[in-house]
Amino acid sequence: MKEKFIAKVPDAFIPHPNLSARTAWTTGFNVACWVRLQQQRPCRFNLVLRYVDQEGHTKQVIVDQCSTELGATLLLSSLVNIPAVGRIIDMGVYLETSDNAPPYVIDELFVQSTDKAAAKAPKLISAA
Repeated sequence: MKEKFIAKVPDAFIPHPNLSARTAWTTGFNVACWVRLQQQRPCRFNLVLRYVDQEGHTKQVIVDQCSTELGATLLLSSLVNIPAVGRIIDMGVYLETSDNAPPYVIDELFVQSTDKAAAKAPKLISAA
């Protein structure tokens, strides 16, 4: 599988509760990505949320996955829970594709925290 970095999740989108450095906690995110294929070809896609916690451990959660036989517009989306220890230092959205994936365009990327304190932050990261 090939991996492509789509976007960094801005720090304002990530909840930062008052925690000690070793406190384990979980937060949730609504994540959605519209992918438009430019050719017809069977292929596979995984939308991944990757993050680094305060202990420096890189972790990832698969948001959604799909495969297609025809050219199309795909919606990969889900509500994901992110387990972390301490503060989340960095978070990004990645698209993993099969090696034979046709050219594609990311039309829209949406990330929203389910935490009420962070819910006032903007939600749309990018749009074509």
